[in-house]
Amino acid sequence: MKKVLCAMLLVAVFSGAACAEKVGVLSRLDIPAEIFQPGVTVETLKKYVRTVIHTSNTAPSFKYYDSMVAMMMALNAGEIDVINLPDCVAEYILRVNHQTEAKGFMLINGWMNLVMGLKEGNEALRDKISAAITDMNKDGSTSLLIRYHVQGPEAREPMPVEFEKFDGAETLKVAVTGDFPPIDYVDAGGQAAGYNTAMLAELGKRLHMNIQLVYTDTASRAASLMSGRADVVFWFKLHSGQDEQFDIPEGIIATEPYYGWNKMFDVGLSK
Repeated sequence: MKKVLCAMLLVAVFSGAACAEKVGVLSRLDIPAEIFQPGVTVETLKKYVRTVIHTSNTAPSFKYYDSMVAMMMALNAGEIDVINLPDCVAEYILRVNHQTEAKGFMLINGWMNLVMGLKEGNEALRDKISAAITDMNKDGSTSLLIRYHVQGPEAREPMPVEFEKFDGAETLKVAVTGDFPPIDYVDAGGQAAGYNTAMLAELGKRLHMNIQLVYTDTASRAASLMSGRADVVFWFKLHSGQDEQFDIPEGIIATEPYYGWNKMFDVGLSK
């Protein structure tokens, strides 16, 4: 099987403490043995990061969680010291939870892109979605959605989005997790909201397709896709400095990206 990196392998924000910091990460698939294993060295982790702060000679230890809720509960219970998140997610957590603070950050050796994953064999659908995303990137629609739903002066608490209905049109089943606010978000009432849903609403219009949301957790995304429960899942694609592509498991194909980041934050409880 092709060696790939999971989106959260880039959690190497090193602690200044003498002992190994316990870092919470969301579950991912196809993690190379050299990264998340007992006794992993700082030197190995540094291959995947460009700049870190609070660097020490002690590599962190990692604990996996299938949902953001479970990971936040573990942080509050003291089971882990910090959780590692992309900058946009960290900013959201820091904004809504005043008991948290940023503990450190790093710059990725590459660029992490948000894409839509489909099952291999659905290249025609993948290409249709990619073409629509490319058009949105070119005409400024993507930037406008990011400004209003992710990072911008108008960004606010994620709100549900209405999907336009087309009689007799094909239905696109899309898996959402709620584990990546304000991008992939599910509100207290169990309704999906945020940037991904706004993006889907616009894609539905452009593709003349009906959008049906399928709820799952982070660890079950690939299974939902492979079983046919979902046609599309939200995925991540690391573009490294060596022009290598990582974090696309075997059997999954990816669309063009529609958001990206190169900074990760450790978030912990305020003292």
